[in-house]
Amino acid sequence: MTIIRLGIYLFGRTPLMGVAYDEKDGVRCGDTGVVDVARYRFANRHGYTGVGRMKKSDIVVCVADRTGLSRAAAENAVDAMLSAIEDALSRGEVVLISGFGRFSVRVRPAHTGRNPGTGASIPLRATKTPLFKAGKRLKDAVN
Repeated sequence: MTIIRLGIYLFGRTPLMGVAYDEKDGVRCGDTGVVDVARYRFANRHGYTGVGRMKKSDIVVCVADRTGLSRAAAENAVDAMLSAIEDALSRGEVVLISGFGRFSVRVRPAHTGRNPGTGASIPLRATKTPLFKAGKRLKDAVN
């Protein structure tokens, strides 16, 4: 499958003529073949390899296409899901999405670091960082 759909796609306010490429050449969403041609060309110009990046707006388009919701409703759904994950992590809870993965918070204890310029010891405070561990189904889909 090399060409999925030919049409005009909007990037910002500028209409662009675009072709949806296969997974090796461009970003593809579901069966509709939505691709951000400007982002694809930017990635190629600046040396990024592989499929490219999928931003939140791309996820909103995919959700809208796959569910039949309007873009506004799909954006509200994506925002609600991300907000729920963020709220749970801020409370220190683990978020488990079966088959997809697990979001959790890792606590990094206080420790001593070094200034690379001077070599001086610097005390670093304890921090919390979000952690994601991919589930089996996601790992299988990537490989």
